[in-house]
Amino acid sequence: MNRLNIMASIAVVMAAASLAAAEADAAAARRAEIATKSGGTIERPGSSKGRIVFVNTQSDMAASNIVMAVKSLDEVLARYHVEVAEAGPAKAGELKARFKADVAIVIAAEDDAPALLAAPGENWAVVNVRALAKNLKTESAMAKFYDSRCRKEIMRGLACAAGGMGSSFPGNIMNVSGVEELDLCEEFIPFDKVGVIKQHLKACGVTPSRFATYRVACREGWAPPPTNDLQKAIWDKVHAIPAAPMKIEFDPKKGR
Repeated sequence: MNRLNIMASIAVVMAAASLAAAEADAAAARRAEIATKSGGTIERPGSSKGRIVFVNTQSDMAASNIVMAVKSLDEVLARYHVEVAEAGPAKAGELKARFKADVAIVIAAEDDAPALLAAPGENWAVVNVRALAKNLKTESAMAKFYDSRCRKEIMRGLACAAGGMGSSFPGNIMNVSGVEELDLCEEFIPFDKVGVIKQHLKACGVTPSRFATYRVACREGWAPPPTNDLQKAIWDKVHAIPAAPMKIEFDPKKGR
């Protein structure tokens, strides 16, 4: 392929990417406009149950990495009750009970433990960040790979604790056979595991928050009192008594 063909191919790819991005932005804008006209989006009280807690018991790795890993898990955890907590070294089961967590991911630093230990039946996992640094012999290698490895392993720990071990697709964090392979993977949970994880979380009593437009909430009967003119108009319309309510005549034959 000559230089002109290569440049043309790159231009086509860039144009397609720009078009896809523009279409995604337009779709998001339409959804936002519809939600606004419907009174905005609100969370149903009490719809989120259970607690997922990431417990930090170490100082080898910066605690900010845990927050970044949770952010990378946004597709999976966006509507769940998630906490990041600090504690001293202890057994995973004990920490899970102490924080009243339904699912616990413990981040530890131990000399003689594997990088990841998971017990999906007990809904906990331990990520050992010290094991992720063992073969990083130089400062440049540490700077390049360590934090990223830790984030990926924390993400993988959540997936494994929630029954999502392994994936049907190669080249992702769920299918590594050694810590070095984490360096070749992007920071995401493969989509074939997202549904599995959510089903496992539901089975152990962890459910996401439910969001709906104010109009839908009014129709279903759980909307809070209106806070602006648009919501008040929706509230009044949904709760209005019909001007000509339907009448049902008594039929003696059906009353027998």
